[in-house]
Amino acid sequence: MYDSIKIELENSGLKEDNFLSLAAMFDTAKEKENEYTGEPYILGSVGSMKAVASKYKLFLNGSICKYYLGDNFQTLGRADTKRAIEMLSDKLHLNIAAGTVRRADFGTNIITKEPPPNYLPQMGMLARYSRELYNPYTLYYKTNDRVLCFYDKNKEVIASHGTPPEIYNDRNVLRYEIRYLHRLAKYFRQEQVTAQNLSDAGFYDTLLKEWKSFYQSIIKEKNMSLNFEKVNGLKDYYSALAAEHIKNIGATAALEQVTAAQRAGNLKPDAAKDIKRLIKKVSQSPDLATDNPLMAELETKIKQAAMFG
Repeated sequence: MYDSIKIELENSGLKEDNFLSLAAMFDTAKEKENEYTGEPYILGSVGSMKAVASKYKLFLNGSICKYYLGDNFQTLGRADTKRAIEMLSDKLHLNIAAGTVRRADFGTNIITKEPPPNYLPQMGMLARYSRELYNPYTLYYKTNDRVLCFYDKNKEVIASHGTPPEIYNDRNVLRYEIRYLHRLAKYFRQEQVTAQNLSDAGFYDTLLKEWKSFYQSIIKEKNMSLNFEKVNGLKDYYSALAAEHIKNIGATAALEQVTAAQRAGNLKPDAAKDIKRLIKKVSQSPDLATDNPLMAELETKIKQAAMFG
């Protein structure tokens, strides 16, 4: 389930007298000089991965899935990840498994019944993450150190002037991945996250569980129904009117309207808090809301992917 990774290898034979020899092991290589210090370094590639080597460090950055399997439509599991790291080590004659992982993207493609843009608006807020519907095909949940991404994989490949594999022609492909961008060791409460850890059973299982759990923590839009048979007073009537509004624009958009009004100075904080509480209560009420079939489908498929990942 790994895709892009960034590995940093320090002080592992990359001395001033021999790091330049790595150029012969790269698939492409150019000798450069640091514009500030004048020190030489090598800029190149190893397969589909970018590579930078100096006497201090080696950086490898790119899709480990594409490096090993030829494309990142396929899923790179735990065993193949181990073999991919071994392949890099053999090619460069260095112990890449000991390198520190500075970034790791973890996810897979999900074949859906409907086009991905139909699913993205149905996913609402996620606590402590900012939600950004970047375009009809791409949804992000962001913090400084992590990003959850949902996007149309076919659209992404075509936009990059690529061609999706033939097996995915005329299929709806929704990509869901978590991008761990910074401070992996602190987040996973380890002294260091190394390339070897990526294929450790315990570490891989942790990522699978978190991948599933994050999706389940997202508040999902529900189908709203206005049922006046259950309106027994003014309080119920207000809830029914709120349900009608949520039905028209969605709970997430309703919450965003309140936030915008508060920021504009049209709502006091206490009033905004009360309205948001009402929206959340109504949008999850079993008397007014029913499960969205698209979210039920996605829930099932994400559980299956996490089980067999």
